[in-house]
Amino acid sequence: MLEHDAALVAGTNKTSAPGPGDERFANLARLVRYARDPVDEEAIEEFHGRYPKVDFSGICLVIPAYEEERSIGKVLSSVPETALGLRVSTLVVVDGGHDQTAAIARNPEFGAYACICSTNRGQGAALRLGYRLAIEHGADYIVTVDADGQWDASQIERLL
Repeated sequence: MLEHDAALVAGTNKTSAPGPGDERFANLARLVRYARDPVDEEAIEEFHGRYPKVDFSGICLVIPAYEEERSIGKVLSSVPETALGLRVSTLVVVDGGHDQTAAIARNPEFGAYACICSTNRGQGAALRLGYRLAIEHGADYIVTVDADGQWDASQIERLL
């Protein structure tokens, strides 16, 4: 689905949100439908228990992460609060792993949300889960960056 690791996935706004018959809606619906598996469902249930009221309206920055304890804090520190006048919410999808990535992502200092998968399934599965949560919680735009700092999260405005 991605041409490279930092990609704009979906761009809608509240006045022209995709609806039935719109190709964008069909693509988003397909994405969410494919994301249903036991690891996702377990991670989503834990996510909703931890964060019962989530609103990703504006820009949702999705960061797939696997054993990135050395870099995730720096990446999260570089995320702007707003871009192009829109609030930026950060969702770290921790794809298994046994290091401190999840604990760092959950640190209130960073203001990020963390969705934790019990099993490592790869970057594609982590991104798909992140897109699903972003869409379900009202993201107008979804942007991805790597947890290793390869892409500078402070450059979201330039990307959009």
